[in-house]
Amino acid sequence: MKHITTSRLELHPLSLNQLCIGLNSISKLSDDLALSLESDLFEGVVSKAVNMKIEKMKTAAEETHEWFTYWLIVPKVEKIGVGLAGFKGLPDISGSVEIGYGLNEKYRGKGYMSEAVKALVQWAFFSDTCNRVTATSVFTDNIASQKVLLNAGFKLDSATSECQNYSISKINVI
Repeated sequence: MKHITTSRLELHPLSLNQLCIGLNSISKLSDDLALSLESDLFEGVVSKAVNMKIEKMKTAAEETHEWFTYWLIVPKVEKIGVGLAGFKGLPDISGSVEIGYGLNEKYRGKGYMSEAVKALVQWAFFSDTCNRVTATSVFTDNIASQKVLLNAGFKLDSATSECQNYSISKINVI
């Protein structure tokens, strides 16, 4: 799997094996990647999400794994894995796919996640099968996540008192 490069970041798609290694030992994943990683990269809710990705990837064709995996976010200056972003599978029949992401707290507020999300959206839109990327169930009190999406060009589609749903369409980007 090829990585994505932006002006300040490298995004590395993690293989099925690397996700499994990371769940068991972040230091072994660091060795496997020959790259330093934030120690809490796979902790908390991320652990559950990684397990779900692993289960999906086990049954998905290997050539589609980039749509299922997490992409490791590595700022070029720091040269350390600081966050994860990725899609929740292949685009559906209508060409829509959902994105999710998380970033170590020390690296928030620097625009890294907005840059990573933009890059992944551009990558997705190179596919003939994808014409829309969504971010659903963003909590209304998660202002930072809302800013990431708005900075990446997403528009608010709908909202309740608890969450908001965003999307970006290929037609609005290309």
